[in-house]
Amino acid sequence: MSSFFPPFSSTVAQQPSVARQTLESGEAGARAAQAPQSPLAQREAMLAAVAFVARCFLLDGWEMEVEEALERVGEALEVSRATVFERIECATPLFTPRYEWNSPHSLSGTETPRALFDLCESPLSAWLVPLASGEAVYANTQELDEPIRSALDELGIASLANVPIFVDGEWWGYLSIDDIHSEHDWGEAQLETLQMCADLFGAGIARGRANVASRESEAELRALLSLMSDVLIVLDRRGVYHKIVTSNPSILAAPIGEMLGRSLNEVLDVATASKFLGVIDCALDTRTPVRFEYSLQIDERELWFDATVTPLNEEQVVWVARDVTGARRDAQSLRDSEQLFRLLAENSTDAISRLSPSFETLYVSPAIQQIIGYTPQELIGRHPLETVHPDDVDLLRAAYNESVSNPGKVATVAYRRRHRKGHYIWCETTGRAILGKDGTVEEIHVITRDISARRRAEEQLRAAEARYRSIFENAVEGIFQTSPDGHYLAANPSLARIYGFESPSELLGSYSDISRQLYIDARVRAEFIEEMKKEGKVSNFEAQIRRKNGQIIWISENAREVRGDDGELLYYEGTVEDITARKVAQDQLLHDALHDKLTGLANRALFSDRMAQAFARLKRHPDAVFAVLFLDFDRFKNINDSLGHMAGDELLVAMARRLEGCLRPGDTVSRLGGDEFAILLEDVRDQSDATVVAERVQTAMSSPFTLLGQEIFSSASIGIAVAHADYENPDDLLRDADMAMYRAKSLGKARHEVFDTGMHTRAVALLQLETDLRWAIERQEFELHYQPIVSLQTGKIIGFEALVRWRHPERGVVAPAEFIPVAEETGWIVPIGTWVLETACEQLARWQKKLKYHPPLTMSVNLSGKQFSQPNLIPHIREQLQKWNIAPENLKLEITESAIMENAQAVTERLHILRSLGVKLALDDFGTGYSSLSYLHRFPLDTLKIDRSFVMRMQDGGENREIVRTIVALGLNLGMDVIAEGIEDIAQLKDLRDLNCNCGQGFFFARPLTAEEAFELLKNSPIW
Repeated sequence: MSSFFPPFSSTVAQQPSVARQTLESGEAGARAAQAPQSPLAQREAMLAAVAFVARCFLLDGWEMEVEEALERVGEALEVSRATVFERIECATPLFTPRYEWNSPHSLSGTETPRALFDLCESPLSAWLVPLASGEAVYANTQELDEPIRSALDELGIASLANVPIFVDGEWWGYLSIDDIHSEHDWGEAQLETLQMCADLFGAGIARGRANVASRESEAELRALLSLMSDVLIVLDRRGVYHKIVTSNPSILAAPIGEMLGRSLNEVLDVATASKFLGVIDCALDTRTPVRFEYSLQIDERELWFDATVTPLNEEQVVWVARDVTGARRDAQSLRDSEQLFRLLAENSTDAISRLSPSFETLYVSPAIQQIIGYTPQELIGRHPLETVHPDDVDLLRAAYNESVSNPGKVATVAYRRRHRKGHYIWCETTGRAILGKDGTVEEIHVITRDISARRRAEEQLRAAEARYRSIFENAVEGIFQTSPDGHYLAANPSLARIYGFESPSELLGSYSDISRQLYIDARVRAEFIEEMKKEGKVSNFEAQIRRKNGQIIWISENAREVRGDDGELLYYEGTVEDITARKVAQDQLLHDALHDKLTGLANRALFSDRMAQAFARLKRHPDAVFAVLFLDFDRFKNINDSLGHMAGDELLVAMARRLEGCLRPGDTVSRLGGDEFAILLEDVRDQSDATVVAERVQTAMSSPFTLLGQEIFSSASIGIAVAHADYENPDDLLRDADMAMYRAKSLGKARHEVFDTGMHTRAVALLQLETDLRWAIERQEFELHYQPIVSLQTGKIIGFEALVRWRHPERGVVAPAEFIPVAEETGWIVPIGTWVLETACEQLARWQKKLKYHPPLTMSVNLSGKQFSQPNLIPHIREQLQKWNIAPENLKLEITESAIMENAQAVTERLHILRSLGVKLALDDFGTGYSSLSYLHRFPLDTLKIDRSFVMRMQDGGENREIVRTIVALGLNLGMDVIAEGIEDIAQLKDLRDLNCNCGQGFFFARPLTAEEAFELLKNSPIW
């Protein structure tokens, strides 16, 4: 049973009391000193106490006055203590003191509140029955039996009275009054006073429960109403809005704040408001709910509602409306679909039929009468085979059986069907079985058309072929007949020779789609057909075609339409002439004017012209998407200046050939000038097609070029712009591709970038990353992981490389490849590097203290170029070594080739100083940079680290394994250790051991580990 009192020792009762302020002035006499009172005075004090309790429980905040009320009752009865006990439901009732008052004159004031006790297991259990039945229990200690007297003596009680408290008819607890000094004569008046106080307590608790239940019910109702998709509105007879509840305000005629307190006439149009007022009057007058549909125009949308208006009282209704716009739209769509089907079926020139599984005709459209003369009513209920030619019955039955055996498969058959007038006509029927919900065939849907005209055309075609056969066979020009849908019907020997075939029959069997198989540009066939439709013929129509052997030639066509007696187009016929020699001469002149003399590629003029054509096609056909790639070769000027212009020209020609090899037929590559090239990619689906080409180009350019007997490496920065309808002219597209190319260069060259309007967004994102990077340092979002370095001779761990990780609070782990370049560019790499060095040294010291490794573990820390140039670097390193008591030879600093070669002389001096401290120095990622071997022996290095790109490809054989062998031999000859990075399998480990490589690291041994994971690994002392 729950209580609505505050906790027992609540400080609330110590706060100033409103009731106390109200009663103190009038009841000062009731607080007399503890001298014995006369019966009359005690009676008056008791009545005053009851009045105080009654007033307390009339207030909303009566809980704050409970202890004050107990004090008034206790003082009036001249007792030591007054306590309210609450009964707790369990196997046996327990009672806990919820509130207690102690007389300051009777007690020392140091007593602690009485604890929870089990009344059932004490001698006082005899009081349970009368208290539960509503009777008071009172006595003096000396009047009680020995067990009860002893129990009360232990509590220090000389006299007591307990009065039950009932809440809503249930026993809640009891009010206990006791005195530790003297016995009391518990008179009727005193017991009545106590019972009245107990009843007031019970009433207060019941009231509290009712208030809480009311608040909970109201909150639950509000929560339920907030989830309703319906609109709930309370309106009065005048149409005034009193309450509106909905989870979707967008379906209201106005915002809720603008509707409440206003009438329908102020919110809605006059006609709608009048209609709604009539509905309200009807519901109130008849005292019955009214249901109806209506529509409202809300935010330029027509919404339909299903509403129920229910009387709430004599003057108000509850209006519940549900948005049924979607349901009405779905129902209307269904009706429209049915109407459309009937419209198509009733007006189609093909007959549409529905057959039962036993082939009984269930429905047939009116077009059947135009085909075989029978009305639909004459055929419904009959078997369609009744009107089929006897010789074709088995053919049609087989087609029906195939449809039933393969539901969903479309079966088509041509056959003869008897007309109502007795003659037979040719029909073509297409049928498909339809499955019901139980998986069995429910119906067969059939479409039947009259193909008599087509059959006659075919017969006429065969006759025409016979008439013109001799002409075909002996003509010098190529002669052809093609169907409108694009396949050859006839060809003479001359046409076969022009196309490179041995015979006409070979040619006819090779082409099923002229537009794609014959013409170089499939769109040429569409232009041929378009001109034929306009004029009925074409003259001197030039096109490029591909011969059988792949040779491309130019032809000139003259052709005309051939139609049947009914005007139906039967085929095209015409002649073909090979005009390749003439076109070559013309094209050479044009080529020289539109191509770069050095590379043979399109020049800027031709590229601009083709881009303009593609742009015009895009305007006519928005799906004819094309893209432009703008290329600039990295470090070309250095090559040109160092090897001379002739070598530079030779390199440009070689680059042009590689570019051509990366493109599809129909794409255009152009040299715009210098080392700038542009590529026009037509018929691309989206930017992914363009990026595939860009990747292909970069792969092609990654292979070395041989110039003047030596290998030259180059790369390309590529910008990509994809055309779309928002472009006003093609030059803007080339400009955007150029902009994207510079973006690629700024991001490190040898890459491609796609132009988009979000480049500004990416710049903002980069700025955000820089900001986050700054906060990451202050908020200590960086953490170190450690990858073990293993001796390949012993197979044991000899040290770790510290690798920084950034755990972003929103993005999670940010890859070093993303934030390290930004840190380098902004200079934040210096404080990050400082933190890494300090943390790594601290961790090494902890491991060396916990684990006695022999030889001692080493810690490798990467230094950036900026960090290496800091003037306080060496003092800081010396400070860390001293702070953590680390032997200098146990700290290894890793520096990249690029950091060393940027300022070789200054770096060498600093390296010698570090070497004098005893710190070990390693050259990281050796083999990927541009350091000169002639300088390598001058640097005081202890270790070479072979880049993982060489190690991971060792198993491919060839040059990668030899590179690794060379680096190992070089390092050993120079007296250096060699560490191989990126070891991922046992085969690589074996090869490196065979090559006498000193150490290695990689996923084969372990991925980068947290400090805790690395410590566990060290404790296990693994050996590989």
